[in-house]
Amino acid sequence: MFDALLITLLVPLIALLFGTAAFGAEIEDGTVVYLLAKPVPRAAVVAAKFAVACAAALILSAGSTLLTGLIALSDVNGAPGVIVGYAVGAAAGAVVYGAVFVALSLLTSRALVGGLIYMLLWEGVLANFLSGIRFLSVRQYALGIADAAGVNGQITPETLNGTTAVALAVAVTLVAAIVAVRRLQAFEIPQSD
Repeated sequence: MFDALLITLLVPLIALLFGTAAFGAEIEDGTVVYLLAKPVPRAAVVAAKFAVACAAALILSAGSTLLTGLIALSDVNGAPGVIVGYAVGAAAGAVVYGAVFVALSLLTSRALVGGLIYMLLWEGVLANFLSGIRFLSVRQYALGIADAAGVNGQITPETLNGTTAVALAVAVTLVAAIVAVRRLQAFEIPQSD
């Protein structure tokens, strides 16, 4: 239940909504030029948007995972470890997905559609059936972190170990942040004649 509903569906959807909304509306209606006209470093703008989007996604994802666990597993022996493990995994997944979707919102004007296609095809189909690409799946990072944080091998035998999952999650988050900053730096403010 935690893997299928929360980690696979809810966490990426929440992060997709907050991540693509970080810059999406400002780029679409053209008000991003007012933001970029201020003497604020572009990295600071990306960091602020990223922090807000990831914090909102993290709170909703981890909170819903904790609440679901407390309701569903209240009578199960060993439930606190599973609940905490999945909550930590959901929080980590929300941050990584949030970073990816903030970068995607700067790369394309159709970030929501692109994010949904990514979630359905890559995370939903390919990463489930081709175990060799699990190193390229944010869902697998979240499951590996959940396993290391308290689930203790109850997910699947193919789950990434905690160290690898954390290292890959940090790497993907940093790459997404760098891509977002570079893309925002490429925006030009139109000059009037």
